[in-house]
Amino acid sequence: MSNSIFAEGQPGTPLWPDPEKVRGVSSALVNELGLSESYTTDAAIQARLRDLGVPAADVTRVKASRVQASRFAPQSGVLVDATLNAAAARAFLAAGDACRVIFLKN
Repeated sequence: MSNSIFAEGQPGTPLWPDPEKVRGVSSALVNELGLSESYTTDAAIQARLRDLGVPAADVTRVKASRVQASRFAPQSGVLVDATLNAAAARAFLAAGDACRVIFLKN
């Protein structure tokens, strides 16, 4: 199951992944390529960023205002989608298209 990110007040259209850019791309491929990863500690994220050679200055961090089950499985107890408030959504979108999304689940 792939994660999605939404802006508050716009639950139907994800900010990520961009529906036009992933049309026809399977969730398995997104996961296989590591475009979306989930970790349970900040230390694990920092280690992954070091492995990828990503400088701290290239990281945009935002906090979800809430998390919820996938829109494809709304009754699921697995919380995989995130909703961002307006400021976090702007910061997220300002990071640009060439990005990898890493979720910290705590």
